[in-house]
Amino acid sequence: MKKIRLLLITIATVVLSLGFSISAMAAPKVMPDGNVFDAELYAVLYPDVVAAVGTDEAALYYHYAAFGKKEGRIAAMPGVTAESLKAPKKEKWQYTEAELIDQVIAACITPGMNPLDMARAVNKYLCDNTTYDNTATRYSTFDTLAYGTAICQGYANAFWKIMNKLGVPTDYVSGYANGGRHAWNRCNFGGVYLYTDVTWNDSLHTDKYLLITAEQMERDHQTMEINRKNRVM
Repeated sequence: MKKIRLLLITIATVVLSLGFSISAMAAPKVMPDGNVFDAELYAVLYPDVVAAVGTDEAALYYHYAAFGKKEGRIAAMPGVTAESLKAPKKEKWQYTEAELIDQVIAACITPGMNPLDMARAVNKYLCDNTTYDNTATRYSTFDTLAYGTAICQGYANAFWKIMNKLGVPTDYVSGYANGGRHAWNRCNFGGVYLYTDVTWNDSLHTDKYLLITAEQMERDHQTMEINRKNRVM
């Protein structure tokens, strides 16, 4: 008990000395893997981590999960547990697009994954959690992640934004396939471009259109435009 009290006093002293109010700190969160994490506290206590990865919550938590936990770094104030943070569950549509993207990353990306592994994991997540929207009314990243349904634009938009958030340069490709307008993606892996059509992978229950070459994709896809905008989200 004395050790916990001393640790609390030490943390409070550090935070206050840096000009922060304890009550003003951002609330800790229960992350998708069950760990409790306070991003602001982690950033204040570990400026070396901030210097390396910045202040984005997802980046800080990735550091904690990959390295900080083993190093004995503090993720939240002692006594703060998942049980103590229980609150009414929010529906997915109540989150912002950025929050939904962070949730996907936390759910399917693990420490040590290389960019190719990340692409496979994101493709699988979207296929497992999305169905094609036959009403053709949902087409955005938000629609795909919040409602779990979208047309090809939604699949491609979501893959595009998630992969860029992970630091993998990814483009949104539009064109024609199977006689109609269609959308898919292109990723740049160190100068090697590979294409992915998440919609067809989901609809056909296959990985045939996952990380393939331009020549392979062009057998049944006709590229009209490649959108390289907003790579960094």
